Amino acid sequence: MKYTLILTLVSMVFLAGQQDFDEWMKKEQQKYQRYVDTFDAEFADFLNRDWKEFQSFNGLTRDETPKPVAAPVAKIAPPPPPGPPVELPAPPPAVPDTLPEIVEPERPAEEKYPVDVDFFGVPLVLDSGMVFDISLKTPIDNHVLSDFWLELAKRDFKPLLAQLESLRGRLSLNDWAFGRLVKTTAERMTGSVSAKSDLLTWYLLVKAGYDVKVGYLADRVVLLTPTTRMIYETPYFEIDGRRYFTDIFNKKTDKPLKLKTYSGNYPEADRPIAVGLPTLPVLGGRYVEREYPFSYQAVEYRPVLEYDAGLLDFFNAYPQTELEVYFAASPSPVVRKSFYESFTPLVDGKSQGEALDLILRFVQTAFSYETDGDQFGYEKPLFPDETLYYPFCDCEDRAVLFALMTGELLGLETVGLRYPGHVAVGVRWGTAYEGDHLKVAGQDFLICDPTYINAGIGMSMPQFKGVTPEIIRF
Repeated sequence: MKYTLILTLVSMVFLAGQQDFDEWMKKEQQKYQRYVDTFDAEFADFLNRDWKEFQSFNGLTRDETPKPVAAPVAKIAPPPPPGPPVELPAPPPAVPDTLPEIVEPERPAEEKYPVDVDFFGVPLVLDSGMVFDISLKTPIDNHVLSDFWLELAKRDFKPLLAQLESLRGRLSLNDWAFGRLVKTTAERMTGSVSAKSDLLTWYLLVKAGYDVKVGYLADRVVLLTPTTRMIYETPYFEIDGRRYFTDIFNKKTDKPLKLKTYSGNYPEADRPIAVGLPTLPVLGGRYVEREYPFSYQAVEYRPVLEYDAGLLDFFNAYPQTELEVYFAASPSPVVRKSFYESFTPLVDGKSQGEALDLILRFVQTAFSYETDGDQFGYEKPLFPDETLYYPFCDCEDRAVLFALMTGELLGLETVGLRYPGHVAVGVRWGTAYEGDHLKVAGQDFLICDPTYINAGIGMSMPQFKGVTPEIIRF
């Protein structure tokens, strides 16, 4: 009886404390919401006033020097440097069989407002929490956009943003992919690809902390986004010392344009969009096998490699950016597994020099050369899965693939070598060797050219002998 009374008293104290805490939390949330509401009201007032006319700059071209029309062929290749025996790499992690589980938010059925989103072939269902019924007046001007922002601010988008952030983690999305997911979701919520969907994308990304602006031109709205790396072939605006690229989530090139936008940004929304790909998105996996025959020292090899065709639409939508991004990008798990299974038997028992020479010959001769202009009609550096898919590749694609294989299979440090109209690779080499080489941070790097057919380690293309390249560190 005594213990029961004590437990009852403790429970009453606990419940009283819990109620006090819940009441305190409710007041804090209300206080925070008033704080956010003030931000929204001040920002809407700012949008009502401070717009200026800006003229965009032409999209930049990464390298205007023409690439070789055909890959040159070396007449005689020197023997490879011996080096120590190859130390085989550890097996890569297993390739995932399925997508990570996507958990729908819990909500009574009568309160759900599902939005079906196809994200590069992955079907997603998000609970928008609302029927999107905000109208957009025309003609569009800063007053219309200010009113639209305030109407958006009246809705509770926090649960939707939480779902999008959860999907970012589950699907391993970088900033660009997250922005593309937000834009795809906005298009589904508003029912079309339109100014209204772009404005919802703007609102959600700003609320997620990104420095995204909009500009308007007649009845057109343009998303303006700063990025951590240069985006090529895309018009941009210089605002507050930052480059803001146009419509990067569409990969849509456009002519230069004049529009009205604003300086400054929403409080605490100052992050640029990161475009590096240290991990690839998890998009389900559609694995395709292909044979890549080549010969080395009069021996014919026929390795079979797999690539992830499920990533091709994603890569095709990706904006063209700096070569550092392609060199540093992770391969898909199936490509990593293929390299290990197909090439470790080929390099096992060889010296590092022989193994490096074999990998170089593979990249030189297992792929047909053609410039991006001839294959695509525009410049398009390829990620490794793309190089294994497309019928042709050019110098930077081969350089990226060779650097990846050299690091994965031999553990050797590499750098990209950018010449006018050409890209090759430098491989750090610890012992003296007679071939073409250069110093990078005091270390010797042998020049390896995956586009100079049958050339050995330490052989530069004749037109680049003695030319100092730009070093691409990654």
